[in-house]
Amino acid sequence: MKVFRLVSMVLVLGICVAGTSFGQKTPQYGGARPCKGCHMNPKFGNQFGKWEKGPHAGAFVTLGTDEAKAVGKKLGVDDPQKADQCLKCHVTSAGKDAKLVARTAKEAEGVQCESCHGPGSLYRNPSVMNAKKYQADPAGTLEIWKSLGLIVPDEKVCVTCHNEESPTFKPFKFAERAAEIAHPNPTKKH
Repeated sequence: MKVFRLVSMVLVLGICVAGTSFGQKTPQYGGARPCKGCHMNPKFGNQFGKWEKGPHAGAFVTLGTDEAKAVGKKLGVDDPQKADQCLKCHVTSAGKDAKLVARTAKEAEGVQCESCHGPGSLYRNPSVMNAKKYQADPAGTLEIWKSLGLIVPDEKVCVTCHNEESPTFKPFKFAERAAEIAHPNPTKKH
């Protein structure tokens, strides 16, 4: 009986630790940290490291600079780090339904993985996001991932923020900007 109770406790704990995706039907934003475990691995391309060194990771911090405060002041914004019109493009989970944002999602992460790739709670599990499965059936596996919330980013995704509504807008050249933040595709052999 003690063994059964111990096994039951371990299973319940495992389900809790695994995250809210168990039985969940709507994908949640979990932040960049849940992606880090697999996507920091050099074997798969170190996408996390590329993001961490790029401009999107610092998007929230940017709102705290003197330059951002000066831009905000011209628009009647006292604190860009608290203004919805700024946060919507500088923080992935800003403006999202609170039920769709897990505790692991942090403002300080700025524009993280899920801004471009969609809320990841349902597809981020290694048993789902499996490069071998993808290599065996790319189209079918990609469709499964998309059904679980994955977005394959394109120019339309980028211009939701990189547009003339931004007070610091510069002409957006998708191919050039995408090359600046490009990271290896983890489904490819490296």
